[in-house]
Amino acid sequence: MTAKSSTSSSAQKIGTLNEGDLHLSLKLFYADDPSQIERRTSNYIVDVLKHDQIVEIQTRGFGALRRKLPALLQTHNVTLVHPVAIRKTIVKSTEDGGYSRRLSPKKGIVHDVFDELVSLPTMLDVDGMQLDVVLVHEEEFRRFDKRRAWRRRGWVIVERRLVEVVSTRTFCSSMQLLLELFPNLPNQFTTEDLAVETRGNRSLAQKAAYFLRESNSIHVVAKRGNTLVYERC
Repeated sequence: MTAKSSTSSSAQKIGTLNEGDLHLSLKLFYADDPSQIERRTSNYIVDVLKHDQIVEIQTRGFGALRRKLPALLQTHNVTLVHPVAIRKTIVKSTEDGGYSRRLSPKKGIVHDVFDELVSLPTMLDVDGMQLDVVLVHEEEFRRFDKRRAWRRRGWVIVERRLVEVVSTRTFCSSMQLLLELFPNLPNQFTTEDLAVETRGNRSLAQKAAYFLRESNSIHVVAKRGNTLVYERC
């Protein structure tokens, strides 16, 4: 699915991009028309409001929604949208004023949403709440600044731009997340078993275990040394 985009050609120079391009492009993707974007309701400005449905797009930092989401859910159904880049093109400015492009070897997976869900471990089980994990191809624009971003050897991320919406996974409960994202778990399991589905990412598996435990989808039944053993609730 090609995104409805507000951006110009990718040849636009780095540093002149509109702030929040990925966020804006997803708002346009979800809205039926521009009049539904940036509407006020329940004393909040929401990304998209159409009839009884609110769409909130959060590229990172779910913790910022701890107060907002409960207030919105009192009057509307809410879809929380989180993009995950399964394909990323890195675009860097060059000394001659142009730019270089390369495909990042890193490919996101749906499970990456657990990085953010740990901030809202019970929200998905509230009536009227829905989570959309949007798998996208994005461009990540960077410029060199030797004073900043030492972890990237001086390259600063300036903007993320939506190229294409590849697919969307929709979840309406924490148990659905467990069953669909970890379909091959034994009756009793550990974070090592969860890590099989997270491409061996133990940190992500531990966050998934925390979220699922706090949302009462799994519970601890034993301990093997320092390792917790879980079962589905």
